[in-house]
Parts: sequence; structure tokens; C-alpha cells
Amino acid sequence: MAATTYRAYALALLGIAALASCGKKEEPRTPSYPVYLTAKLQTERYRPLLSPVATVAVTSPSTQQEALGYGGILLVHGWHQGQYFAYDLSCPNENKTDIRITADSHEARCATCGTTYDIFGGQGNPLDGIGSTGLRRYRVDYNPTLQTLSVSN
Repeated sequence: MAATTYRAYALALLGIAALASCGKKEEPRTPSYPVYLTAKLQTERYRPLLSPVATVAVTSPSTQQEALGYGGILLVHGWHQGQYFAYDLSCPNENKTDIRITADSHEARCATCGTTYDIFGGQGNPLDGIGSTGLRRYRVDYNPTLQTLSVSN
């Protein structure tokens, strides 16, 4: 009888733990480093971002004031006009500054672990592969009058 009660008690605790973890959001494993970038969309470097479903990877600062996070910044023009996102280029599964994701017209992918990420929807969540945490996201403010993006954390 005691074994049955113990099993029921253990199963109840396991059920409570499972329910409590359901709503838990995975935090990016990529370390938090300073981010400050102003991208003028009229310049050659950032001009591709004038069109939806476009990306620009920024791995080296163009001024002393720029700070590019842990592995650099991936700027993304989402599916809709004026919808911009920014992610750290470091793969959160690998968690190294020199292992970066690369983007194409559908998603971003880490060549080392093979994980693919949704970048055009604004979440940076893993779609496929062994990675379980999303990309580190950064705040993007878009000024349509000046056609500039301000990226920060």
C-alpha cells in the first residue's frame, strides 16, 4: 500500500512539474553584449533592406560608436514593408562568436549544427535541427522619414 501511495505521489509531482514548464519561454543562450547600430538604408551597405524579405549581416563596425553584440548583427526586412528585425549572428546552440548563422530568402541556418531559424516573422525561433533556443533579438526602431534603423538592446 505504501508503494502505491508513493507512486501516486511521485506521478502527481511529475504532472505538476510538466504543467509548470509548459508556459516557460526559452531564453537565448547567446550572451548579452552591448548593441548600438544606426543603419541608413540609402547607403550601399544597407540598401538591400529597402525591399521586403531581405537581410544584411553586419560583422564589423563602421564607426567607433557602433557595438555589434556577441557575433555581429543580422538585419532583416520582414515579409511586410517597414517591418524590421535584428538578431545576433551567433548561433545560440554553438554559442561562439565565430560560428555565425547565414541567411537566405526563407530562413537562417547554422552550418555547424544545422539548425535553421525563422527570421522573417520576427521571433528567431528554431525551425529544424538540434537547436532548442531562439536567436537573441535586438530592438529595432525604424524612421521612415529618414529611412534609418536604430538597433539597440
